[in-house]
Amino acid sequence: MRRGIVVGLLTLSAATPATAEIAVMASGKILYIDTFSRSEERLVLYLTGGGEVTVPAEMVHNIVPNEIVEQEQADPRQVRLLPHLDDVIEASATRYGLDPHLVAAVILAESSGDTRAVSNKGAQGLMQLMPSTARELGVADALDPAQNVDGGSRYLRDMLDRHSGNLSLALAAYNAGPEAVRKYGGIPPYRETEDYVGRVLRTYERASEAVE
Repeated sequence: MRRGIVVGLLTLSAATPATAEIAVMASGKILYIDTFSRSEERLVLYLTGGGEVTVPAEMVHNIVPNEIVEQEQADPRQVRLLPHLDDVIEASATRYGLDPHLVAAVILAESSGDTRAVSNKGAQGLMQLMPSTARELGVADALDPAQNVDGGSRYLRDMLDRHSGNLSLALAAYNAGPEAVRKYGGIPPYRETEDYVGRVLRTYERASEAVE
């Protein structure tokens, strides 16, 4: 990967336009962009604040709306992974004693912030709740952002408690189920789960470091 592509998590300022978008990279990084264009099998991403990068299309996992409400005194150090979901994430994270950045990182890995996402296995919404899990959590409408994030955050909290606060194991259990973690005595040797845990941790750690 070219160095110019690895620009990491960009901070937001009050000048960020409400029409901007978020490019979610396959690596788990996110880029704030004003717009993009396609040229054959490559995408040109026009970065918020100036500049552009050209990347292979397969390096971009998704591009989602960045529905930002401008604030006159925004903290320039603050990294908001999913600004349009700030209120929903903050409420659920506070309710279950979680870092909002962690909840946002899980959402990015699960659905790229798509409230209507449905997987081929039937998992639904922002935090990709299976119908049976949603019922257990009391989530009546898994495609409702507030209900979905509340249920997913509650489940993540439960996985953390079950695994004595070990975040890697909790994330593995969130992805593959707690029985798989118990069976293998750690992160299951599934490529999907290993990639998932790494992706969430990288996104979470970079967002956390940016505001220190």
